[in-house]
Amino acid sequence: MAASLLISFLLNIRRCSISHLFLSIPFTVLSFTAVRFISLAAVMTAPVFIRNISSIIEARDWQRFTRGRVAAGVAACMIILCTALIMTRSINPLGERGKTFGFGFEHLHVPEGALQYMDRRGIEGKVFNLFQWGGYITWRDFPKRVPFIDGRGFLDSELLERSQRARGAEQIMDELQATYGFDAVLAGYEVIHESQADVYGDMDSAFNSQKWALVYWDDSSLLYLKRDGKYDAVIKEDEYRFIRPANGITGMLSKLHNEQFRTDLIAELKRNMQETNSVNSHAYLGGIYQETGLNREAITEFGKALENPYTPKADIYNNLANAYLGLGDVDHAIAYYGKSLSITDDPTVIYNLGLSYYRKQDYRNALKYLKNALEQNKNLLSVYPLLLELYQRMGMKDDADRTMALFEKAQTEAGGEDHFKSGLRAYFSKNYEEAIAEFRKSIQINPANPTVYSNLGYVYFDIGMIERAYEYQKRAIEIDPNHANAHYGLALIAKKEGDLPAALKHWERYLQIEPEGYYARRAKEEIATIDSKNY
Repeated sequence: MAASLLISFLLNIRRCSISHLFLSIPFTVLSFTAVRFISLAAVMTAPVFIRNISSIIEARDWQRFTRGRVAAGVAACMIILCTALIMTRSINPLGERGKTFGFGFEHLHVPEGALQYMDRRGIEGKVFNLFQWGGYITWRDFPKRVPFIDGRGFLDSELLERSQRARGAEQIMDELQATYGFDAVLAGYEVIHESQADVYGDMDSAFNSQKWALVYWDDSSLLYLKRDGKYDAVIKEDEYRFIRPANGITGMLSKLHNEQFRTDLIAELKRNMQETNSVNSHAYLGGIYQETGLNREAITEFGKALENPYTPKADIYNNLANAYLGLGDVDHAIAYYGKSLSITDDPTVIYNLGLSYYRKQDYRNALKYLKNALEQNKNLLSVYPLLLELYQRMGMKDDADRTMALFEKAQTEAGGEDHFKSGLRAYFSKNYEEAIAEFRKSIQINPANPTVYSNLGYVYFDIGMIERAYEYQKRAIEIDPNHANAHYGLALIAKKEGDLPAALKHWERYLQIEPEGYYARRAKEEIATIDSKNY
């Protein structure tokens, strides 16, 4: 857009307006600083661009190009050719399968489904929302529905932090609800790695509070209503009591042996399919079928999940491969594991591909992928027995001995990881005594893990034992000088004790290690505050 505008000025250099040029410059420059300013630049510079083009066409030397139908035909052919080229080359936005021609919003990244549900159920007034959704809710619903927070102006950083922590801290949410008076919470999905999903236990990772009920969810948002309030009748009819969509399928596995729970869970997923046709509902139902041995039904559900162009395909491909492997169809399993690995390098998928080749008796490829999986994650315990068997089968005694030593070490570290996860669960639940006990057990088993020391330091910081907090954060740094969370913890301790130069040093070190993300932004804000005091 900027290039087109510049060319229009150059072609019209003898007749261009200096005032129009200077009007265009600031808006064009601004559009390069953030995506949201591009539309503003288009609105402000489009009249200037059209004026330049009109002036060029009106010039005597250009009149011959406007005579007859030749110019119009050439222009039409060029437009058709360019559009076809863009679509066949899958260049966005014309290359996205989920997009259609016309005017309107792409609802994938806004809670449109939840807002339509609120319209149907008469849920109005103030709504607690994610920061990035506030502008859309204001544009769509004001004054019928008012967001708790939006991006139109300056927002106090402390309030922003509290709003981000509130979904995981019931006390903070209670305080915000009492202050701002909202009866509905629109939450998004937290990013949880499958290996860490069991840390959350019975907690809802999207919004952890028993005072609120989940009444609607789709692939982009989850809606909770306050219990014992004006929407109790809605909660009674629409509450999801068994499914926790944000926790993923891993969080459900431990309960699937209970037939009644499994029946109720499947009923809620099928209800959600009818209401929203959520990709997640098909994927979760496929996971339940697969876990209970119904692999053909699982393949059907995973296939439906793939019909959505925005599906996280790596996970679905992996699940499809698992289901085919459960049916003994090794060739299909290998094909789908390969598709998953073309998107991700998850060591579990690599292991499963190695296992598939092993079952096909292709031991060379099996060995290749099992070794690769272990290189990606030395604590993936399921790899070791199969790899040891292959080494013995192929007469590779030295490799078998080295792998056995690594296996024994990994088993020890895995014991420490179990206690670490138990400590995290206790910490999230504010059960500090249990958290301290579990973290200490983890340290006894695996004293070389800096993450456990740092988390223990945060526990002591939260309960006011600053000296112990410093001791454990310092120990984490001694083990790993580049442990970002430990530097952040030491900065908090230094700030609390009034040692601002030390806090500055650790926040700067944190930014060197973790330059992006929420805590990086907080570190920058703290550094700016310290600099303003001339430290």
